[in-house]
Order: sequence, then structure tokens, then C-alpha cells
Amino acid sequence: VDDALAGAHDVSMAVTARDQLRLALTSAGFSMRKWTSNDDRILRGLPTDHLLNKNFLEIDEESTTKTLGVRWNAKLDQFYFAASPIPLKDSFTKREVLSIIAKLFDPAGWLGPIVIVAKILMQQIWSEKTDWDEYLSECSSLKWRQFIVDYGYIDNIKISRWVGFKPSVNLEVHGFSDASEKAYGACVYVRIQDEDGSIQSHLLLAKSKVAPLKTVSLPRLELCGASLLADLMDTVRKDLKFDETR
Repeated sequence: VDDALAGAHDVSMAVTARDQLRLALTSAGFSMRKWTSNDDRILRGLPTDHLLNKNFLEIDEESTTKTLGVRWNAKLDQFYFAASPIPLKDSFTKREVLSIIAKLFDPAGWLGPIVIVAKILMQQIWSEKTDWDEYLSECSSLKWRQFIVDYGYIDNIKISRWVGFKPSVNLEVHGFSDASEKAYGACVYVRIQDEDGSIQSHLLLAKSKVAPLKTVSLPRLELCGASLLADLMDTVRKDLKFDETR
């Protein structure tokens, strides 16, 4: 493991956890580096050469880092994506397209509506039996160029890191699944009701899969979506330790 990612309900708890983590690792000869936080009080007392950037002690819009393949803005406390520009050309080979699709990294499924389009297109290219260095068919090429245009908009997507959870709130988890003839997917939301009655909801994670090439009935695909949702809900249940809090 080369990264540690954690949080706490208040600064004192976070500082205590920080010190305990440092002590445990130091006892084994490991020194934690590249520290970062959305609160500069948690970074105070750490050697400046142990910080990701000494400027994090004065958190501003540029205080960003990358964790688990997703970028994080410390000041806004938001996850975001930085799309690597994809050159727009008149034609693309199968090798070029599949290489780009393979680099799409979305561990939490937040880009599901975008990534699934690429997966469907990849399946279409395979079904057309295009050779690796052969240019895409006119139909696939048109869809790929449209994907490139749409892909640039992911720079506008922002995901709040904190979902509003604290011990005193009422927490509910809601899952949804659906299917079409081309793909099926599922997503999980967390619903938080605060002490004052205010309610907020946040997307936790999602997952999608392309429907098999062999014709499958829509009800069966919807069942596949429900099964996918059950797996996601089980993951959330274990991560949030529902069994321990009941």
C-alpha cells in the first residue's frame, strides 16, 4: 500500500489519528510523506519536507492532489477529473481507440454515463471484426468522434468528498438499477437527514456493464442490473459497517 486515506468528525480526532499512524509506522522504520488535508490545522507540526506541498499550510484553489486515480481539491473538498485531451482526427484505427478506452479510470463509477458509451462502442468495434491497424467503419468512427467531443466535458464534474455524515444524523442508503438493450447498471446514494430536518443526498458509487452480444431479453438484463445493485449494496454495507452500528 502506498497511500493512506482517512477522515474524522473533528480536528482533534484527526490529529490524534495522524499521530497514532505516524507512531505506528515510525516504529517499523517507515516515515509517512506527502501529507495533505482540507484543514491546515491537521498539517501543523509536521516537517515541511513531509508535506505534499508546503503551500498546503495556506490552502488555496491550487491545493490539489491525486488519490486513488481521482484528483482532489483540498480547499473546495471536492473530487474532480482532469480529462487528458484526445486528438480529434478524421480517422482512427482499432488499436488507437482501444488503447484510449483502456486508459479510462473511474474506480467509483462516477463517470458511468460517459464510460459506458465507450464500452458499448468497443463492443461494436469487436463485432465488426476490424483488424488492429484497420480504420474504424464510418458508423463507429462517427460515434467515436462524438465521444471525444463529449469526453471533454468531464472537467466540469465535481463530487463532494464529504457526504454530510456524522454520528448524530439519520442515514439511509438507496440503490437504483436499470437496463436497456445495450447495457445495464446500478448506483447507490446516501441520504442524510440532519438534526434540523434538512436533507441532502450524494452519489456514493455506481457500476455499469455492457449487455452481451447474444440477444438477451430486457427483463433478464434488468435482473442482471438488480444483481449488480445487490453486490454494490453489500459492498456499502460492509464498508459502512452497518452490522456493527445496529
